[in-house]
Amino acid sequence: MRHAATRFFSLSLLLTSVLAPLFATADDAKPDEKKAELKLVKVEARDITLEVPETWKEEKPQSRLRLTQFALPKAEGDTEETELAVFVFPGGGTIEQNLPRWVSEFDRSTLKVKTTKGLSPQGQYVVGDLSGTHVGSSFNRRPKPLENGRVIGIILMPEGKPYYYLKVTGPNKSVEAAAKALRRAIGADIEKEEKLEVGA
Repeated sequence: MRHAATRFFSLSLLLTSVLAPLFATADDAKPDEKKAELKLVKVEARDITLEVPETWKEEKPQSRLRLTQFALPKAEGDTEETELAVFVFPGGGTIEQNLPRWVSEFDRSTLKVKTTKGLSPQGQYVVGDLSGTHVGSSFNRRPKPLENGRVIGIILMPEGKPYYYLKVTGPNKSVEAAAKALRRAIGADIEKEEKLEVGA
């Protein structure tokens, strides 16, 4: 009887060691195996406050038109730079006025466009999400077109204040990796955005 109990106990230990990994959860992971949450950094940009990941490195603006700009991390395999540029000026235009300009940065034969709208604590906003072969703007053409390029442009409309323009440009994978954080930077949630019909 004792030998049978011993064999049963040994079998139970064996089954536990084999099956336990199959039912492990994220909470069971070792601390060094858990993905650390990125620390957010507050950046004051005139009338608005941005909360960006600390991995987004603020830089000196390349032009007087830019309020500020950030260098964003590259996704694995990407070699081209990805940046966030922030602009503000009265009369900067609506999504209907800006979308054609963003469209002109792409080879039309490869272009895909998605437009959405949302609400953040800092105001309503609209988004133009464009992907395809990026050739650059009329005043800053790329030396070589970037296949699988992407631009996400946000127009933030604080009540009673000028519009703010946040524009991320770079390779598709790197821009996609920043898409949720870009909304979070203005306190918005990408999951709550609604489709917006805009002609380009």
